[in-house]
Amino acid sequence: MYFIRPCFRYWILYLVVACSLLFFAGKDKVAANNLSLPGKTIPVILALQKSGEGVVDSDPKGSLFAVGEVVTITATAQTGWHFIAWSRDLESTENPVQIVMDRDKTVKATFAQIDYQINLVVTGGGAVSTTPEQMTYAYGDRITIYGRPQVGWRFVRWEGDYTGSANPVTITVNNDKTITAVFVKQPVPPIYLPLVMN
Repeated sequence: MYFIRPCFRYWILYLVVACSLLFFAGKDKVAANNLSLPGKTIPVILALQKSGEGVVDSDPKGSLFAVGEVVTITATAQTGWHFIAWSRDLESTENPVQIVMDRDKTVKATFAQIDYQINLVVTGGGAVSTTPEQMTYAYGDRITIYGRPQVGWRFVRWEGDYTGSANPVTITVNNDKTITAVFVKQPVPPIYLPLVMN
């Protein structure tokens, strides 16, 4: 019996350690299950992306939100750009727009450049040309405009969204423009014939 008692003690110690491990493992499992339930402590992530020139903001601000929280997202285009649509985990053209954070989400805002038109008009005998010559222009583009009079005409001035008499002239695009080139006829000098006396 003397040799049996120590062995019995080891079995008791083993049982205590095993029960303790099972107890704490069970608590960790319950805690993990609680953390995964909606409204608990684990937040969900909102990743905001963009294509083009603009700024994307959220209200409330930040990237971590409670499960089920409603977030308002706003896209603000830079000058010369405009907002197109949301993509990834949100398909919409509404701006601003609300999104429910029921899981991790990625939302992308797409911006595009605004196409501006330069409409050139001619009054009188002449023509106009531009460098570069394009159908549309982007915000901030610089364009040189030439007034080319026909024979017997001369360029006088620009009218409309640009005024002045310099020719050529360079303008910076910041919106749609209509510019008129004004040409006038050159006066015909008088013709003097020699007087023949008989």
